[in-house]
Amino acid sequence: MIDFQNIFYPARVVELPNDGEVLISVTSLNDVLLKDDDHVFDEARYVDDQIFYFVEDSQINLDDEELITLLTKEVT
Repeated sequence: MIDFQNIFYPARVVELPNDGEVLISVTSLNDVLLKDDDHVFDEARYVDDQIFYFVEDSQINLDDEELITLLTKEVT
């Protein structure tokens, strides 16, 4: 979980074939980190820099294989 402004957002570490272990989180977190395509403040930039990719909130609980397949398609 990632705590941002006292709200917890789901996050996971997954192992991608070409990138190794990466941290992913949900688009609802991304939505609060950015406003008008810019970070809302420095803490938001720091959190955003730690996250490799944001998936839809409904996708964060996919099993590892499905999530890795999804990420591999999205980032290549």
